[in-house]
Amino acid sequence: MPTKTMCALVVLLFCIPAIAADKKPLNPAQIKLARDARGVLGEYCGKCHGRGGANIGKMELKHERLLEKKIVVPGNPGGSDLYTIIEEGEMPPEKEQNKVPQEKLGIIKEWIEGGAPPWPVRVPRDPPITHQDMAGRMLADLKKQVESGVKPVQIRYFTLSNLVNAGEQKDDMHNYRTALSKLVNSLSWDKDIHNPISIDDGKAIDEKDILRINLDNYDWKDDTWDEITLKGFYRYPYTIDYPYPAHQQLRQMTKAEVPYIRADWFIAHGAKPELYHEILKLPDTDRELEEDKLNLNVDKNIEDGVGGRFQRAGFLKSGVSKFNRIVERHKSGNGSYWKSYDFSSNKNRQNIFRFPLGPDGLEKENGDPLFHKDQVFKQAGGEIIFTLPNGLQGYFLVDSEGDRLDVAPIDIVQNLAGGAGDDPQISNGLSCMTCHTRGMQPFKLKADHLRKAIANANANKVFRNFKKVRALQLLAIPKVINDLVDKDSQRFEEAVKKTGGVVGDKEPIAILANHYESALDKYLAAGELGVPVAELQKRTEASKDLQEYGLYTLFVENGPGLARESWEENYKDIYFAVADSDPVVVDFPFILEATHNPEGKFVQQANPGIKGLAWSPERKGKTIFSSGFVVHEPRFLGNLLKW
Repeated sequence: MPTKTMCALVVLLFCIPAIAADKKPLNPAQIKLARDARGVLGEYCGKCHGRGGANIGKMELKHERLLEKKIVVPGNPGGSDLYTIIEEGEMPPEKEQNKVPQEKLGIIKEWIEGGAPPWPVRVPRDPPITHQDMAGRMLADLKKQVESGVKPVQIRYFTLSNLVNAGEQKDDMHNYRTALSKLVNSLSWDKDIHNPISIDDGKAIDEKDILRINLDNYDWKDDTWDEITLKGFYRYPYTIDYPYPAHQQLRQMTKAEVPYIRADWFIAHGAKPELYHEILKLPDTDRELEEDKLNLNVDKNIEDGVGGRFQRAGFLKSGVSKFNRIVERHKSGNGSYWKSYDFSSNKNRQNIFRFPLGPDGLEKENGDPLFHKDQVFKQAGGEIIFTLPNGLQGYFLVDSEGDRLDVAPIDIVQNLAGGAGDDPQISNGLSCMTCHTRGMQPFKLKADHLRKAIANANANKVFRNFKKVRALQLLAIPKVINDLVDKDSQRFEEAVKKTGGVVGDKEPIAILANHYESALDKYLAAGELGVPVAELQKRTEASKDLQEYGLYTLFVENGPGLARESWEENYKDIYFAVADSDPVVVDFPFILEATHNPEGKFVQQANPGIKGLAWSPERKGKTIFSSGFVVHEPRFLGNLLKW
């Protein structure tokens, strides 16, 4: 009997034994206790201290870190800060209204008394969510949206299924969702916060791995989404022409070549300059931002001096520069517009204590120069922080002429607090978010540096550099400008809370961007492909192509993993190598029944037991895919096909 080879995916099951620090396998009771303890910590502490938490600098829910820092002392709950601060009610903070119940605190105590055995880092989902599963669920959700009157072209999706597959902790997944919400709302000109919605919301099983957005909610257009997925500098690398009918129908209904993208990729790239500028539609100069986007008259505010619409302070050193700095606040329709003047030295016209007036180029209402050109400071660049309509912040870096920059010159400002990739160079968007995790940085006593110095100057001695009275008219009373900093930071914190997040010392978007850009391990790689780890290993060992792409490094014990950049570069080829690498021998003749139903569609039924088939009935026809039972538009003249 003739035979022919057809391609299909084979789903394999696997398990991961828990191993204690001394490399001895844990017994079932220890495994359960460790998992239960991690579950309690994740539920009550993960929002701030799990992966992507805003306060992981103080404590991070990693077993080895808790022991290294002696936050947990095995066998000694009373000597473990983790236990005592929860027992005494210090954590979680009272404002969170999420006190740990006594019975759950007892689990933490029992776990520590039992030697604080390690919990599994990951328990991969079994079976994994496949790309076909995802497409089918999104299509079903899209149809529901259409039934409720929503235009399908406005709907897009973000997925986290790859991370669920890899076995990320539930609280870590929560932090991914809130980071995504903070990011998309930080890229929005809408007045309200709109959190992405789980498509399974309200269902008995809701892993919240697929999130829906409406482009209109963020004032995004079709071309905005195209910039994200197709045109931008960071072109989306995971675009696959999946053969599933649901995927094709999603494309047709949304009129988008890429109707959904991975949330972890977007978190890593959406706040980088190229995409950040495109999505927010930021102009090329500070003047255009002020006048066209924010309806501000900066010249008039400075001419009028300190008051209801303008405040200014100067200090010798800031948190991002070793040189002096001037910072001013303008009242805007959305809240505030903060602008700094930064310098590459403290010499000559870059010394604000010698030349406190400026900047150059400002005009009075009658058209005359606001300041004499020989008496103004000469800035080297600046940073702008403006309130978005929803209360979050937007960022804008400029050079000495006010032209927009992607990255700031390192001789002027540096990211001294660390950031994405710990790069000291400040890039617009992500680096600014990393520094301003709580909103505006407080000035405190620095707010009076320049004002107090000018007040102490002898007007008759400094008149060649500046007029003392005029200089003081431009400098705020410290309490006034400090109160405005607190007010703006409070509004920012309230907006962050609406996204589901918290403010802290770390920026969740930057933390998760770092995690995405780190090397992949076997769990992440398999999760992204939608196959079990054991299956990926089997295919890698059997495939010359996968070996050449470097996937063998994934299976080296304590090995380096696989570089994200290499994975992105070869993802499409890797995906198809995995999807097409396990041939199934099918006995022929093979029968495909195609019967016409009243709706004018063909219902096609493949032979039982065949998980996936691909064939082309016409020489120039499109490939049709079947996975057990699917529906296609009419393609055949007859109602029975036989090979």
